[in-house]
Amino acid sequence: MNRLRRHLGPGLLTFTAGIVLLVLLLPIKFGLPLLAVLAVGWLLQVAAVWSEGRPRRRRAVFLGMLFAPVVVLGIEAGLAMWDWLAARSTSPLRASIEGLNVGMIERGDGAAYRLVPGRRYSLWGGTVAIDRNGFRSSYDVSLEKPPGVVRVMVTGGSSAFGWGVADGQDVAGRLAALLNTPGGPENRRFEVINAAVPYYTSFQELNAYERVLRKYRPDVLIVLDGRNDARYAITQGSRWRPASAGGIGDTPFDPPPARPESLSPAFVRLDGALLRSALYRRYNALYRRFDPPPRTDTAAMLADFNPAAIEQFRHHRERIADLAVQDGCLCILALQPVIHLGKPLTAAEREHARMWGDLGEVFRVVYPRFAAANGGPQNAGTVRLDLSELFSGFTGDAYLDECHYTAEGNRLIAERLAEVIRERTPAATIRPSSPAVLPPE
Repeated sequence: MNRLRRHLGPGLLTFTAGIVLLVLLLPIKFGLPLLAVLAVGWLLQVAAVWSEGRPRRRRAVFLGMLFAPVVVLGIEAGLAMWDWLAARSTSPLRASIEGLNVGMIERGDGAAYRLVPGRRYSLWGGTVAIDRNGFRSSYDVSLEKPPGVVRVMVTGGSSAFGWGVADGQDVAGRLAALLNTPGGPENRRFEVINAAVPYYTSFQELNAYERVLRKYRPDVLIVLDGRNDARYAITQGSRWRPASAGGIGDTPFDPPPARPESLSPAFVRLDGALLRSALYRRYNALYRRFDPPPRTDTAAMLADFNPAAIEQFRHHRERIADLAVQDGCLCILALQPVIHLGKPLTAAEREHARMWGDLGEVFRVVYPRFAAANGGPQNAGTVRLDLSELFSGFTGDAYLDECHYTAEGNRLIAERLAEVIRERTPAATIRPSSPAVLPPE
């Protein structure tokens, strides 16, 4: 014991002084990792002194040091398994080029990416079935429409897809139930197909209809979007580029943001390699130094906003409507509700609204401009709906998070869409059931 005191006395004093200096001179997120390294070194010194002259103790220290990496690797494997299970059960949309088997999205020629066909998922919101065509459907949608059926197709991003709710509780499922109520208009049967894909913007929706969806000869096409276009334009600011210049908004296949130029390439590569570790990812989440803080300066964000994004949104939707009308299809251009305006928020929704930072003020200025871009003359083939104020009289939870709806929120949207469809689809407008003859791609 005396020998231990003699060896550790100066070391303990030095270590204590180092702690004081670290606390005074370094931010805690930089000081803690260095402090951990010093603590490990100090503990090794304690072990070496304690085992001096005692073979049994030396063996114990040696075995402890030998098995320490095994323990760490065991913890790493356990955390990695936990992350994998969480990715499969709660966040399957976190797709990446390296791990598409975990996600629901794959690259596709029609509109850059699509849902992986022929899958069934048990998510935190319930069961989600994807048919062989990549539609959210419990059965395989046929290319040829059944006789006497009014085919309704819904496209959009993850809000239209119904992320967070089980099959039948999404907008398309709710709409099918409403339209096929016994005693409905002329006892017709409606087939409602959910062709929405998470992350889609108006650009992908245009490409999806032009290259894929029109082959299914829908009688009614519902385009339910707006939020993705607006958010990408707001967050990208002056960096936003039109689709003609390759700017299609964030996608699950975009590369990660660039690191600050001050970091050496070797350090960036090392950090990228370490991010494969579940332990390091947890450290990185606690003490991350690279991500810039969320933008909160409303005036600066509005000044940086590129108004070309709104014109591009209008152009894409007009093009979709033109194609649909040419095909003899009723096109409903619906601007989706967003959490930042048009509803008295519940306590939970107020927390959801800050999911991506405080974008509320910017959305309240910019989103009405997207609503104006969705406006235009109503004609026989196109209906324009501004649903941004749809939840204004609803006091319950309409949002699961910043951008997805509860089952009740989807019901309210479906009720409004059902009203329009019943008014605008008399029996005489049902299109033939034979597949469309389109020029080869």
